[in-house]
Amino acid sequence: MRAMPRLIATLAALVPVASQAEPVLLISIDGLQPADVIEAEKRGIDIPNL
Repeated sequence: MRAMPRLIATLAALVPVASQAEPVLLISIDGLQPADVIEAEKRGIDIPNL
């Protein structure tokens, strides 16, 4: 039970950092949809590592 206040304090300390984060724009150049990557094995897609 002593760890709970520490956890709450740690999470509370991280909130301001998360609110100051800049948005990110990710552009896919491979033409794949997220489901293609997630289900690559099931769909028989061979995706190389970039």
